[in-house]
Amino acid sequence: MLTIHRDMNESTGYAKVAITGSADLAAADQFQLAMNLLVAARPKHLELDLAGLAFICSLSIGALVTVEMTLRAEGSTMVLRNVQPLIHQCLFHSRLNEVFKIE
Repeated sequence: MLTIHRDMNESTGYAKVAITGSADLAAADQFQLAMNLLVAARPKHLELDLAGLAFICSLSIGALVTVEMTLRAEGSTMVLRNVQPLIHQCLFHSRLNEVFKIE
């Protein structure tokens, strides 16, 4: 099961999102919709806390890439925090650690 909790400060444009569970193929549509809604909110800075994310499929990774590229084009920033070791390894081997800011 995938859970996405969003907290956005409208006055500062700062959004913090905690993603828990599994962003697998069964949850890819839900993940994509949540990411689309985040982009539509036009945050100046987006922080994705992935401490509780156990798995992410390629479709969901693609959604993250789209968010990153869209925000970057608008002059906004995104950071991935608390990335679990297996997910970090996947991002590293696919060289997406060069696309995302990971802290």
